[in-house]
Amino acid sequence: MNLKTGKIEAEFHKYVMPIESPKLSSFCTELTGITQNKVDTGIPLQTALMVFQEWVRKELRSRNLYLPKMNKDKQSGNVAFVTWSDWDFETKEPPFFNQWIDLKAIFKEYYHHKPINFNDALLHVGLQFAGREHSGIDDSKNLASLVYKMVKDGATLVITKDLTPFQLTINFSL
Repeated sequence: MNLKTGKIEAEFHKYVMPIESPKLSSFCTELTGITQNKVDTGIPLQTALMVFQEWVRKELRSRNLYLPKMNKDKQSGNVAFVTWSDWDFETKEPPFFNQWIDLKAIFKEYYHHKPINFNDALLHVGLQFAGREHSGIDDSKNLASLVYKMVKDGATLVITKDLTPFQLTINFSL
């Protein structure tokens, strides 16, 4: 998402084939809208991570963007991953996931409001959730809308979590 325009400039979306519990529960399907057929025809997690990593490389290179610690001359980067809470990145693999912005933490501090959930945060700033809640792609698009609204309101986005605070650069070549 471009912070100057608020427009989503690129999207990545894949379904992952579950290995440990290959059959979705009715609860999961009702919550997310993901059907058994979608995951049965999905790709393994390691493949999805490799495809995503290559997509990230291509997008960053084509837009001259750098994640934090990716470039020794630009340690803070000019782009970052944003999540709604640290929980989203508790289990991750590629090293470029080692730094991120927990928007929930910044939201609570900036607006002096502790949201009950993500939808409550949207409503607090006058936004409506678009799409289906708990759908990864729709959640991401709504998170992007909230990021843009917060920046327009004057909030400062900073890296809130760094799993490698003493590492100067990460091995993620473009």
